[in-house]
Amino acid sequence: MHKQSQSVGIVDFLMHREERHIIIRKNKATSTITFAQLYANILQAVFLVRSVGVAADSRVGVVAENGYDALLIDLVLLKIGSTTVQVPETSSEDTISLVGEHRLNYIITTKRYKNIINSNDYVEVITVSD
Repeated sequence: MHKQSQSVGIVDFLMHREERHIIIRKNKATSTITFAQLYANILQAVFLVRSVGVAADSRVGVVAENGYDALLIDLVLLKIGSTTVQVPETSSEDTISLVGEHRLNYIITTKRYKNIINSNDYVEVITVSD
């Protein structure tokens, strides 16, 4: 319980930080968002992730290339209080083998891995889109 309250505080710190920002580079384009905008994106994603069942007691594997999407996924899971397991960007067989090893309930991935990693009888895969 103590761990979850610390995690929530880290994410909530972003809420009123209009003066701070993140520069995002994606597909050779650069954009800027404030910490407050990031916080709003986190809240939207928390609602969506919770709607499929992810909760504070969930163990969630994350397969995402380094960048804004990976940052957003990590902060969403911190806000919820879930346990995050960073999964290497390898083959689907390697990823699915980690499901049992780490007792994962879900895998969250970005669109890049949508057709590589699929849901099975053991874990639900959630794909985050732009």
